Amino acid sequence: MSTLDELDQAVRPIQQHGLPLLIFQCTSKYPSMPENVGLNMLDTLRERYNTPVGLSDHSGKIFPGLAAAALGVDMIEVHMTLSRRMFGPDVPVSLTPEELAQLVQGVRFIQQAIANPVLKDEQAASLAEMRGLFSKSLVAGRDLQAGELLQRADLTTRKPGTGIPAANAAAYLGRKLQHDVAAGKFLSDDDFEGKE
Repeated sequence: MSTLDELDQAVRPIQQHGLPLLIFQCTSKYPSMPENVGLNMLDTLRERYNTPVGLSDHSGKIFPGLAAAALGVDMIEVHMTLSRRMFGPDVPVSLTPEELAQLVQGVRFIQQAIANPVLKDEQAASLAEMRGLFSKSLVAGRDLQAGELLQRADLTTRKPGTGIPAANAAAYLGRKLQHDVAAGKFLSDDDFEGKE
């Protein structure tokens, strides 16, 4: 409910005394709808005050906490209820123990993902075996006769990618087949006359 000027006044003396500080983005609406959560304020507060930030969430859902974790939040605060059948103003904005466990599991997963950036070329090299299984190869789409010039309409693709890569199709168009190729057969360089 505070303005930025009010936050400035609250933060200034704490920082002047060198005390530890974490500022929460908190929307005092019960429950907070997605358009009221204010995830954008996390970076604003972090940059304005050069301090750790947190999300105090009153949505009653795990999603804002997970989104905040993906944005690098330092702390998440939620309400918890032992049962949705309990009475009280906080029950609708609270997480059950099961939901809280999901939130914690999700946050840990996200933190692990962020802490381990992927280098695309290294990852591709480590997944070479999977690439072969999931990429596609050129396959004869119909029975082809020796002497025919390969046309795009003659081709289809199929897993695994252990034959001629589908991405290389253009290099084979117009090339002459040196023997018959049955429909459904994976094409190979040996099926063509001359060099590629």
